[in-house]
Formats: sequence, C-alpha cells, structure tokens
Amino acid sequence: MTVRLTLTTDRDLDFVQLKDARGGCFEPLSSVSGYQYGAGIGYYVEVKDAVTHFFFNSLRKGVYILEYSYYVNRSGKYEAGIATLQSAYAPEFVSHSNSLRVTVQ
Repeated sequence: MTVRLTLTTDRDLDFVQLKDARGGCFEPLSSVSGYQYGAGIGYYVEVKDAVTHFFFNSLRKGVYILEYSYYVNRSGKYEAGIATLQSAYAPEFVSHSNSLRVTVQ
C-alpha cells in the first residue's frame, strides 16, 4: 500500500514537523530513519512504532507530494490515523488531515 501525503502551503514555512499516524495493520517497508530527498525538498524521516515523523527545515510556498509504502500484516477493519503538520517553534500554526477507515480482506 502506498501512502500519498499532499502538503499545500500558502506561505513560506520554517522548521515544520509532519506526524503521520498509521493504522494497526500497517508496517512500513523501510524502518530506517535518516535524511531523504523527495518532492523537490530535503527532510529527515523518523520511523516509530505507530507513527512516521517528517522534519523540514523549510517549506517554500507551493505543493509537495510525499509518498512511502506500507505492507499490510493482517485482515480486519482499522482506523488509519491522521497526519498533523505543525510549526516546531509556533505550535499554534497547525493543520491536520482526516482519518480513514480501512477494511482489509
């Protein structure tokens, strides 16, 4: 399964964190944390048990699409988590996605 996160910014942002929570049946294909480059930007990825964190030094005004993959490890009905984008130094600037119900057969 491929996750696609679309970030749309209407202004330049510095020191931004993205927290992407995942459902209980999903495991990331890569569990290695480190600096990556994609969607025209560089960022640090930190893979944890239930979430994946992305850290951006700067996001310029525009649209960014991040993609990464999971594998599904069991069937059932799950609630996929939300993605939260927040300023590291001004936490009042925050945005989040909707949750998603997933049925795996």
